[in-house]
Amino acid sequence: MENRFNDSIKRANCARILTPALALSLGLGLFASGDASVFGQQAQQAQQAQQSPQTQQAQQAQQTRVSETDKPAQYASPADLSRAFINVAKRVKPAVVHINMIGSVKRPASFNELGESAPFDLPLDLLADPQQAPRGTRGTGSGVIISPDGYILTNNHVAGAAEEIRVKLYDGRELRARRIGMDSETDLALIKVDAQNLPYATLGDSSKLEQGEWVIALGSPFGLEQTMTVGIVSATGRQFGGAYDNYIQTDASINPGNSGGPLLNMNGEVIGINTMIYSRSGGSEGIGFSIPSNMARKVQEQLARNGRVTRGFLGVSLQESQTAGGGAVIGDLSEGGPASKSGLRGGDVVVEFDGKPVKTSKQLSEIVADTPVGKAVKLKYVRDGQTQTTSITLAERPGRIVAGNQQAPAPRGQTPRGQQTPAPRGQQRQP
Repeated sequence: MENRFNDSIKRANCARILTPALALSLGLGLFASGDASVFGQQAQQAQQAQQSPQTQQAQQAQQTRVSETDKPAQYASPADLSRAFINVAKRVKPAVVHINMIGSVKRPASFNELGESAPFDLPLDLLADPQQAPRGTRGTGSGVIISPDGYILTNNHVAGAAEEIRVKLYDGRELRARRIGMDSETDLALIKVDAQNLPYATLGDSSKLEQGEWVIALGSPFGLEQTMTVGIVSATGRQFGGAYDNYIQTDASINPGNSGGPLLNMNGEVIGINTMIYSRSGGSEGIGFSIPSNMARKVQEQLARNGRVTRGFLGVSLQESQTAGGGAVIGDLSEGGPASKSGLRGGDVVVEFDGKPVKTSKQLSEIVADTPVGKAVKLKYVRDGQTQTTSITLAERPGRIVAGNQQAPAPRGQTPRGQQTPAPRGQQRQP
C-alpha cells in the first residue's frame, strides 16, 4: 500500500513538472501553425527581393499560364451563338443580290435524268457555251457586291453566257448589269451595276480558314431570295484535277440558285464564293464547294483591270516527286514552249521557281500562274542527282488545257443521279 502511495506521489510530481512544458510546447506549436504562412510569405518576399525583375516577370507569367490552364473552357451559350449568326446576317445580307439571266446554257447530256427543267443554275454545275447553247433560256443565281460603286462577284456559269443580266438589290431595286469579265478556269465572273453608295461585303483571308469553323451561306436557292444557311468547314484544299482547284468544302446547305453567293465566316467576311455541290438528288446533301476568297480576289482584280485573266505558262505537264525533298517532276514538254526553249527535259525535278521553294506540282502550277507573263525568272531543278539552274521567260497560258492536251470541262459540278463522283484526272498538270 505504501509503495503504491509513493508511486502516486511520484506521478503527481512528474505531472506538475511536465504540464507547463507541454503547455509551452503546444502554445509554440499553435503559434507556428498560425503564423507559418506569414513566415513563409516573408521568406518568399525576401527571396523575390533578391531576384532580378526579369526573373520575377517570368515567374508571374508562369503562374498566370498555370492559372489560365486550370480554368475550365468557356463555351458560347446557344443564345450567344444565335446572336452571332443574326449579327452577321444583318451586316452582310444587304450586299447579297439575286441575279436573273436571259441567255443560253449548254445542259449536261444527262440533264433530263435529273428531272429538272427550269433554273439555269440547276445544278451548280457547268460553264455555259454560248456557241452551242439554245437561246431564250432563263435562270437565276446569286452574287455579292464587293464595292460601293456596284462591282459584283458571281460564278462564270451564272453570268458568263447570259445575253442579259438583271440584278435585284436588297432594297428591291432591279438594275441591269454589264459583264466586266469572266474566268472559266476558276468559274468566276465580275459584273457591274450603275449605282453608288451601295452596301458591300469585304473579302476575308481564306488561308486562315480552319476545318470545323462555323460558316454561313447566303443566296437565293431555288429563287428564294436572301436565304441563310449555316454549317461548318468540312475540309479545305479540295481538288478534282483542275490546275487551280482549291475548294472549301462545307456542309452549310447549298442548293441550285446559291451559285455565286458568298460563304461567310463569323466576322462577316466573304471567305468563299459558292460554286457547286455533290448530289445524287439534285439538292443539297451536305457536300458543297466554294472558291476561296484569296483566289477570288486575284481573279477579281485582274478582271476589273483588264477584263480577263492572264496566267504564266511553262509549257510542261507535271507529276509529283516521290523523293523526300518534294518538288515537281517534268513530264511532257510543249514543242516550242518556254520550258523546251530553256533546255529543260522530261524527268527534271523542279525544286525552286523565282526564288520560291517548290514542294508539289500544284504549288508550282499556282506560282507560275501568278507570275506576270513575259517575266524572266530563275528556275532551279535536279537532273541526275545534280542541281542546276536555268532562266526561263514565261508565255501566256493559252487556255484550260490538261494533260494529254484534252480540253477539260469547266467547271466540274454535280454528278448525275446514280453515278459516283468523277475521279480526278490524274496527277498531271500543265502550267
